[in-house]
Amino acid sequence: MGYSSLSWSLYENPLLGNNLLLPLDRCEFATANFSTLAQGGFGPAELIIALPPRAMMLDAISNWLMRRVLVTDDGGDTAYEGYIAEIECQAGAHRVGRRIEEMINKVHVMYAKDETTTVRLRGGSGLEDADSQARWCRKEGVLDLTGHGVMGEAQAKLRGKVYLAHHKLPKQYYVTLGGDPQPPEIRLGIYGYYATLAYNWTQKPYKRSRELGSIVIDQIDAAGTQFTNKSDSSYPYIVTTGTSITYNTMKSWQDVQTYIANAAQYGNSQSQRLFFQMWEDRTCFLRARPTTVGYYSRSDQMRVWNAGRAPFPKWMVRAGDYMLLEDWFQPMETFSDIDSDPRAVLIESTHYDCLTDQLTTEPLDADGVEVLLGHTLRKKDVHI
Repeated sequence: MGYSSLSWSLYENPLLGNNLLLPLDRCEFATANFSTLAQGGFGPAELIIALPPRAMMLDAISNWLMRRVLVTDDGGDTAYEGYIAEIECQAGAHRVGRRIEEMINKVHVMYAKDETTTVRLRGGSGLEDADSQARWCRKEGVLDLTGHGVMGEAQAKLRGKVYLAHHKLPKQYYVTLGGDPQPPEIRLGIYGYYATLAYNWTQKPYKRSRELGSIVIDQIDAAGTQFTNKSDSSYPYIVTTGTSITYNTMKSWQDVQTYIANAAQYGNSQSQRLFFQMWEDRTCFLRARPTTVGYYSRSDQMRVWNAGRAPFPKWMVRAGDYMLLEDWFQPMETFSDIDSDPRAVLIESTHYDCLTDQLTTEPLDADGVEVLLGHTLRKKDVHI
């Protein structure tokens, strides 16, 4: 059983519906944790179901990829939301798994038409699979053949068709044999929906200066961003940044996640960092680094307080806000900017363990550049 104050539930793939399929917290958990990212929102999560029945393992390995996982507290508030991207099932001497990351069901082919001209085939007939897209999602990839010499469209398209045939479904089962037989378990690798932005590609240029918030909205509105919540076309949580830039003027191919993350690095007109995040109901936020404290903590207390000094659940603490460590350091002055207070830490990521009720927060460090850029959990372009 998971931590008693949180419930884990399995839903349909949002592209197919919103039906509740299984309350997972009725199962025995060996591991249950989730994370948040300052650049991204909900991050990776891991759930290991101990001693599942054989029928559940067969259903999981066959059908659970891309299904939605929702974690809620006793009041029904969302603690975490993501989708199943990896599945491993242990049964005796077999450890069998599948991953959505290896699937590509729409291929963009780049090839050299002559010594100076590069041509791009943007999917289309023979380069995408409608059945795969309907069952899981549309997941695009770029096949770069420019290093293979000059070729014609027919030859380039043939290579693309071969590539599609081998990648249009989630990776074939991979099997590990040997060692001592292990008790049955299901391990679920879960990603926040921010990672789905890496499944689609764009090359849209902004050759005239454009407000950063408008650039982000353009990318959210693109047909490729299948899972973002577009119910309010005014996007009330996308701030006006006061910063206008030209971007991607050379029309390079980028996945949408990278496109938004790289554009956000320019910050707002007050030289503050910008965070793009996807929270509950896959709602998109673009906001500036905060200027006030969001959470308080003391070394003699195993709890957190919110900005209003009210007790706050540890599982609801999210990256992108400041936490003030009240009883560390003795500041001799009042700071006009929270970032100058040595007691204040800007949370780059959080990790919450549901079984131990333990929260870990992390600031930006040498390894945090990938978090800052938002290049997490994304499939790179393909070079063969």
